[in-house]
Amino acid sequence: MMDIAQFDKGTETRLSVFGPDYAQAQAAKTDEFSRVMRDFGIEYNWASIWSRPNLDYKTRGFLNIATLTALKLPNQLADHVRGALKNGATPIEIREVLLQSAAYVGVAAGAAAFGVALTVVTEAGLQNQMPSESEPTYGPGELLAYGHKVREEVFGSEHVRNTATDDPFTKESRQQQIAYIFGAIWGRGVLDYKTRSLLNVATMIALGRAPELELYMKSAVRHGATADEIKEVLLQASVYAGVAAGAEGFRVAKKVLADATA
Repeated sequence: MMDIAQFDKGTETRLSVFGPDYAQAQAAKTDEFSRVMRDFGIEYNWASIWSRPNLDYKTRGFLNIATLTALKLPNQLADHVRGALKNGATPIEIREVLLQSAAYVGVAAGAAAFGVALTVVTEAGLQNQMPSESEPTYGPGELLAYGHKVREEVFGSEHVRNTATDDPFTKESRQQQIAYIFGAIWGRGVLDYKTRSLLNVATMIALGRAPELELYMKSAVRHGATADEIKEVLLQASVYAGVAAGAEGFRVAKKVLADATA
């Protein structure tokens, strides 16, 4: 342990996020070999990051669900699904975070994350809080048309014009992405475009995808994310995805924020 005050602050924050049962379980599992890692995590992650302002615990939980889905870490994912539920997230919101993540990390990783989350939601007795209404249905070409509309809302008409292409080789892929990512996922509601963009910022940091990171950081700013909020997302992602990935995120953010104020 490096700093008693920081350790106590981090312990209190972790207790607020996860509750006493989690804290007691972790304390019982800690051995002398791994104690130094636990102390490091409490001081660095919980005291220095989670205790900061500008993002609430619920939003931070969403970001971690996205990040840990991308990193394929089921045990930690389960912890943060529990934490998000404790801090006011609904099963419906958590489902949307996972679906948003699945579009970018792949359906296999997404399905695995859904399985983890379902176990947690069921353990909490909340599985019956899911709505029973059917998903919307679309006629031929309607989902693609809706996807085009949503994509333009997310990125703006200038981006859509600048990225337009009639390349026949990639046409099917582009149409599938527009229909199923923007029409079927981004256009679902529940989470607003700002939140979905910030989730993608965290996901792209975890995946090491700088071009897409810049794109979704721009969309976050477009939909109202502040420089302070962007910074908090980057700091938090740095803890879970690593400082090198976080440093790349800050490099991209400086460019995006400078362009936004130019």
